[in-house]
Amino acid sequence: MSWQELAYKIDDAETLISFTLLCISFFLYRVTSTNISLAIWVLANFVMERLAEVMLDVAKTDTELIRQLWYLSFVIIDTICVWSIYLSHRKLRISFDKFSVFICFSFTTMAVIQLVRYTDRIIFETEYFAVIYKYGILSLSMAPMVLMALMLSFSIINFRHAQE
Repeated sequence: MSWQELAYKIDDAETLISFTLLCISFFLYRVTSTNISLAIWVLANFVMERLAEVMLDVAKTDTELIRQLWYLSFVIIDTICVWSIYLSHRKLRISFDKFSVFICFSFTTMAVIQLVRYTDRIIFETEYFAVIYKYGILSLSMAPMVLMALMLSFSIINFRHAQE
């Protein structure tokens, strides 16, 4: 199994776990800054996973087109997600919590990594940022899920202690 296949399997599991955490979070807290950001995060991960599969299929026939679209399409999605989180908070008059700031930071950092990798691979035709890209995107895409799992765990522990 290649690192890319492993990354897709991990990403699928991460999306499923994130969706489960989102459902638990909405059940416990209803509409909050965290839930809005997590919902956009889960939706974005799902869309990007499906888009990646489609692009890899198209790459079998038109490699150059996909090389041009791969990085830039993910930059656009990341940017739309940050904008969506901002607009949702503004429209609902909800202030940003630390988790939402972290989600926006993660989307922004992934967009920057995608742009740097595009420049590195497509424009300059070097491979200087290949390792940073490979592990950076995977780590950043999983970090909010891990953080949310920790936050919910602590909330449940605190709730149980409060009832004792």
